[in-house]
Amino acid sequence: MKRIITFLAIVLTFVLFYNWRLIYDAVQMQVANSLYEQGKYTEARGTYEHVSSIKGSPLLPPLLHNLGNTLYRIGETEKGTGSKITAWQ
Repeated sequence: MKRIITFLAIVLTFVLFYNWRLIYDAVQMQVANSLYEQGKYTEARGTYEHVSSIKGSPLLPPLLHNLGNTLYRIGETEKGTGSKITAWQ
């Protein structure tokens, strides 16, 4: 019985940690979106890049799209595109 309870506690811990990370990523993306809408592109870029550094996030495709729009607004259309495309793939 103790083994089952221990196993369930471990599984529950991993599930809660994964969901917490996903919620945190979503909140950070909303913060970056708000900064972008306010015209604070440099700050939005930093937040987008922080969240995009997390591998395996289901938010990664729209996040990279928003990061690309932010870089375009800043004027960095050519800088580092190869590494960003490779990271997205």
